[in-house]
Amino acid sequence: DDDTQLYVSSDTLNQTKVMDDIQWCLLHIRWWIKENFLKLKAGKTEVMILNNKWDISPNPSGIALHPDGEDVEPCMLARNLGVWFDPTLSMSPNVSKIIQARCLQLSDLWRIGKRLPKVLKI
Repeated sequence: DDDTQLYVSSDTLNQTKVMDDIQWCLLHIRWWIKENFLKLKAGKTEVMILNNKWDISPNPSGIALHPDGEDVEPCMLARNLGVWFDPTLSMSPNVSKIIQARCLQLSDLWRIGKRLPKVLKI
């Protein structure tokens, strides 16, 4: 199960041009996947439109990614190689997820530590 990631950079604020570029790339990806007897899993497809934090223009809602007409809504949080990203690349979601996981681990250690004999504690 391999993941395909598409990164498209644009220096234009014209959303129609950007969406046309993305659709063109996706069309060619679908063609390549079909030619190589692979399958694009619609349920695992995620789209994230990255903006800078000062860009207040709304992200487009439905993006037609599949030839069967299924639209995919842009997501607000995505995980890539263990790192959580948001549309402004602020890293806040990643830091929050790390803190949440470490707090859970500390809680588990505290609970386990209460049951250990004193000779095993440092």
